[in-house]
Amino acid sequence: MASWEGGEETAQRRDDGKGATLREQDVNWAQRRDLARVSQACGAEMQLVADLLLLSGEARPVYFDNNPGCQSASLPPPSSSTRTPWASFEHCRDAVVARSKGLMILLHELQASLNLGRFAETAKLATETGSSAVALIECATQAAYLVAVGAPGSRPACPSSVADPYRMARSRHRIERCCARLSSLASESPEEQLTAQQLLDISKDVHAQLLVLSEACAGLGCDPTAREQLKLAVHGAGASAEPGARSQERCALFAAPLERSVHALVALASESRFQGPSAELSPTGKAARSGILGGAMSVAAACVTVARWLRDAAVTVDPRRSGEVNERLREAAAAAADGCELLLRALREKGSPRLLPPEEALLNRHSL
Repeated sequence: MASWEGGEETAQRRDDGKGATLREQDVNWAQRRDLARVSQACGAEMQLVADLLLLSGEARPVYFDNNPGCQSASLPPPSSSTRTPWASFEHCRDAVVARSKGLMILLHELQASLNLGRFAETAKLATETGSSAVALIECATQAAYLVAVGAPGSRPACPSSVADPYRMARSRHRIERCCARLSSLASESPEEQLTAQQLLDISKDVHAQLLVLSEACAGLGCDPTAREQLKLAVHGAGASAEPGARSQERCALFAAPLERSVHALVALASESRFQGPSAELSPTGKAARSGILGGAMSVAAACVTVARWLRDAAVTVDPRRSGEVNERLREAAAAAADGCELLLRALREKGSPRLLPPEEALLNRHSL
């Protein structure tokens, strides 16, 4: 009898061990899936910023008040009450130097965390890396603008009557990303549903971006339709503030009309009658701006590549394939370091003979 009971206990422990292993595998795969999603989102956002700032033929100032990530602790922040960009080239240059160092540290930590299999930590580092790269590109673009409009024969851009197109486009993109995540809830299994905290985080992000877009309504007071659309969008986003299964269904229901409302608002505010003319640059100003943007382009392209290989690393379980992916990731991180050196040299020279690379130099946005 004792022998039978001992065998039963051994079998029970073996079953418990198998169950624990399966649970660990489930957690590991969930973390890999989250890392892949975060990498995808970071790459898409960096690509969007590069398209809007580096590939645009219009020269406009970059406003930092809604993006504290581009501010340095050692530098005075721009005025948020008046939404004015940094007026000093030196401030922008120092911010780019600080961000370049921070970006290199983050890329190193990201690779180390990935090699140790800490996928949840790697996802957080990927988000920080993307934010740091975006802030660097913004500061570099503002530096290029200041150098260009300071050249003889150049004229600065005139302010628009609504929020600048760049900030609105970024807010629209973030809301689109939130809506896509909410819309996917209807098709996901119960194990893949959002937690209460994740749902709350999405809600906060949506509300923050709607606050940015609401600034445009101040300049569109004569159009009651735009105000009503924003009002509906805010009500739709408010459904995501309450956690729980019912709230998740409600979020999925409101995601589509919210996205349509935001699209309509941004399209209205982006009409030419609401936008001031961009800067008029002399040949010297254009050359200087192209030199600095060329360095920023190198950083952006490398960071987008890092996001792509990080996503591949998250979903690759074959050890033979993993080695190749990790090597590609390391090469992309090294390319980002080279791009930072090129950008800093262009800033020191206030524009170099290097021309802005063609659009093909950046990864196609659909590759992510």
